[in-house]
Amino acid sequence: MEKENEINLEGLKFIEHKYTGWRAVEAQHKVVTRRLKDSLVEHLNLEELLDHRTVSESTSSKLHYLLSTPFRYPPLKYGSRFGTRKEKGIFYGSLDLSTAMAEVAYYRFLFITSILNENEIYGDDNAIYTDFTFFKFEVSPKKFVSLINPFFLSKLNKICSPTDYKYSQKLGKTLKKMGVDAICYPSARNPRGGLETAIFKPVFSTNKPLSFKHIHCKTTSKLCEFIVRDENQSNHSYKFNIEDFYFKDEIRSVESTLETVDKDHDFSPVLGHLRVFISYKRSNDQISIWVKKFCDDLRNLGIDAKLDKYEMKFGDSVSKKMTTLIREADAFIFVITSDSVTVADNQDGKGALNYEIQLMNDRRMNEGIPIIGLLKDGDKLPGFLADNRYADFRSNRNYKNSLEELVSDLLGKTGPPPINAS
Repeated sequence: MEKENEINLEGLKFIEHKYTGWRAVEAQHKVVTRRLKDSLVEHLNLEELLDHRTVSESTSSKLHYLLSTPFRYPPLKYGSRFGTRKEKGIFYGSLDLSTAMAEVAYYRFLFITSILNENEIYGDDNAIYTDFTFFKFEVSPKKFVSLINPFFLSKLNKICSPTDYKYSQKLGKTLKKMGVDAICYPSARNPRGGLETAIFKPVFSTNKPLSFKHIHCKTTSKLCEFIVRDENQSNHSYKFNIEDFYFKDEIRSVESTLETVDKDHDFSPVLGHLRVFISYKRSNDQISIWVKKFCDDLRNLGIDAKLDKYEMKFGDSVSKKMTTLIREADAFIFVITSDSVTVADNQDGKGALNYEIQLMNDRRMNEGIPIIGLLKDGDKLPGFLADNRYADFRSNRNYKNSLEELVSDLLGKTGPPPINAS
């Protein structure tokens, strides 16, 4: 049973992971000279002429103050997304620079709207100009959890609510009690989609930031603009409109965030999807079409299903590709048909299917990677799965229930209810 202030996360798996992120701090040492110039770019040039100072880097073995300070923050008035007022500070960051700027833009708009008088507008003539230092960090948590995995998908709207932290604070308390070092989750602020990270312990790979970017920010009542200067001294503008942050009482679109993550960023190691290799006998078009649909359905439910049709390109070595896919898989599914049983039980061991079976069996014996038999037709199991429980997919009418049961089993969500201690 769930305790009042905790969430039941039985079966949740941790991984060891290394990744980088960005965090911003206001450069308070800067003197705002913008009013002497007509544009943000000219302001940037003048600031660089006046002051070439950079953020000091700690030379001691202790953690740099930019990395350590968030853990010493006094509790905020309402706590933070994953921490209450009574808990220690949490280091929050973004996994890409654009999302880090979106977080800053959101709070700049909050600030400027809080100081506005009724009917007052901040335009170009009285815009607020601020300098920020964005610094890049790297962490190596031993216990890392991605909230973008099927275990949490049904709760993402609550976890990433822009206005209500009740559920996420409860989740944060449970994760910290389980010893989790760090997590990642969809940004509630970035209108273009992105990922955030919450780091509960100082598990940084280095004792100081990896790099720094000094970025100038201009905020009006309607627009927040960042000017980023690259290593070739070219300026790039990133703009956020206040309308981008008009949310209802839920995250704008979990689906759009996931699409952005999948298409625009290489966050695949962070997402924590279970990788499942599907092995089957390509005996006719009917079974090939069915297996493709089955693979698509698994992927739609958050399983990173691997199928030869999607993975093989013209010119690829079949043996090398299959070896790689099987070596990287977390689990295997073997589609059982009368044809696949005949091939599997053939003693000569020839052919692509037997090659896959041999590789899968090696990993099962040496690493404990499961091979799940999926019975599609007939009633006979191959010899190498004769003693194993199988998933029954022979009935089209029960396909949905069978699929849900299989996914729950893959994600470790099956099992008896918890014992009531009372």
